[in-house]
Formats: sequence, C-alpha cells, structure tokens
Amino acid sequence: ADTDGDGVVDGVEYAVGFDPTVPNSYALLCGFELMDGLSVGLLNTKQGWDASPQEGALIVSDLARRGSQSARLSGLDETASHSVTSSQAKCRVRSFIYLDSQHEPPTNLPDKASCVVSYSSSNGIVAWDGTHSAWMLASNTLLQNQWMCLDVQVDFSNRTWALAVNDISHLSGLGFASSEA
Repeated sequence: ADTDGDGVVDGVEYAVGFDPTVPNSYALLCGFELMDGLSVGLLNTKQGWDASPQEGALIVSDLARRGSQSARLSGLDETASHSVTSSQAKCRVRSFIYLDSQHEPPTNLPDKASCVVSYSSSNGIVAWDGTHSAWMLASNTLLQNQWMCLDVQVDFSNRTWALAVNDISHLSGLGFASSEA
C-alpha cells in the first residue's frame, strides 16, 4: 500500500525511517542497486549524482550494507553530491555510510549546498555551520570501520538544518553552508 500516495510504498518509507502517512516526507530516497538503475562503475552523472573528480566515486559490489552494491569515494579529495528539490518547507534525507579511518573534512566547500557533513578521523562526524563558518563536532561519533546512519532534517523556511547520527540527535540550528542554497 501507498497510504500517502507519493509513489513510495509504505513498507519502504517505514524501513528507512520516513512517515508513510505524509506525502513526500523524504527529499531523496536513493539506493545504489541494479534495481535502482545503477550498475558497478562510475557514479558520476547517474541518477542525478555529480562526482568530482569523475573517477573518484564508484558503484562497487565488494561492500554493501544491504543488497549487493554501494557507492564508494576513492580518497580524501573525492566528493559525491546530489541536488534535491522539494516543495516542502521541511524535509529529511537519511543515508547509511561506511567510514574507514582515512577521511578528513574538506577545505573547499560546495558552492550551492545547504548541508555539508564530513568525517574527521581524530574527532568523528562534523557538520558545517554556515552561520558561524565553522565545523561543528557531533560528539561521540568517532566510529570507524562500521556502517552508520546519518539523518539530516532541513528547514528551508529558516535556512537551518539538524543532524542525527544512528538515530541520536547531535546538532541542530545549523545555518546553511551556502547563501546560494
């Protein structure tokens, strides 16, 4: 059943933590599987993804949380981004990532981004607060070599966002990373 009529069945919305009674309560519901239209190889330009450099983001089959494929960034300078348009003033993006010990926050931020999340191998998950132009630490998130869930709640009306890690709220009231977002 699709109670809210948004084209995503209730079970899928419930499984990823969205409300199946609220239409379009998600901004991006994306998998990296063959059934999602993605095959092993470069991620760039597939299903709205933009990777820099192009060869730095890959769909791989040697590591997956569920299913048989996932997306992988090759190193410290690689980025993968996906633009999202929503008619809702508030929306939510939930993703699962696997972190190893090599990552550090970038020094060059995207030109048009509302939310930027990164990882510091010495501190854990960090989020860019555009209001204070600083990385904010999500405490107790020094989690390496394991899957974790990132849940971003965006409020376009107030141009703020919040971050939860593994269903625990860590940061809120963060300003958009870019004034152009």
